Parts: sequence; structure tokens; C-alpha cells
Amino acid sequence: MITIYEKLAGKVIGCQQEFEETELYGVTSELCTDTFIIPYFNSLTNEFYEGATSEEIENYENSITVDSVTRFQLKKQLILDGKTLDQVTSYIENLSYPEKDLVYVVWNDSHVFNINDESVLAITTILGYSGNSLRTLFINASKL
Repeated sequence: MITIYEKLAGKVIGCQQEFEETELYGVTSELCTDTFIIPYFNSLTNEFYEGATSEEIENYENSITVDSVTRFQLKKQLILDGKTLDQVTSYIENLSYPEKDLVYVVWNDSHVFNINDESVLAITTILGYSGNSLRTLFINASKL
């Protein structure tokens, strides 16, 4: 497998089994193992680098959506974020019936947590998540 790139700019075009080097396009046996939005290749250092602007990176990251994660993923991510499950238990214990029972069932019995579920929103809000931080919580949890 080889990587094809524009000689003048360094922009990576793609990877193929075979490709004849031309005046415009170079090839390298180096393969990009990092994740870049717009990968570029520096033929002098034989290194790949990010060619996207900070605005392009932000737009890409904002386009990523995760609507649901498993119970394991969300609870593990909360712990990794420094939250304690006792915080959630205390919150649930202070609710009134029937909300207390409804939130309890969601927290303990759901196999999947949906980002728009009222109980999930209530729990994550008391833990300090909302808007982008909630979205980031679900994105990070989905990677576990």
C-alpha cells in the first residue's frame, strides 16, 4: 500500500496498491496512522500533518453527533470525568414520587441512554453537563 500526495502542496489524495509517480503527484510507502481531517504529507521530513484550519476542525467536530450510548459507556465516562455515581444516587433520593421512581428506573435499568431523555437530561444537568459539554460527554462515552 502506498500514499499518494500532491507534490506541490503535500495534500494527501489517498492510498492505493499501485500508482505511478507523476509530475504532479508523488508516492510514499509511509502510511498515515494518525487521524486527520485533511491530511498532508511533508516529503522532506516524511511526516504527515493536519492541513485543516482551526475553523475546519471545529466545523468537523460540531458535525459529529451521538444520540445514545450504553449504560456502561455513560457511567464509565462520568467516572473518567471525575463524577461519582453517589452524586447521582443522592440526586435521585431527593426527588419526589413519581419522578424519583421514573429516574431510578432509567438510571438502573436502561440498557441505552438517549441524549434527549428527560431523566438523562436531569441527571447530567445536576452533574454540570449541558449543551456542548453534554454532547462531548456522549461523544467520549461512545468511544469506550
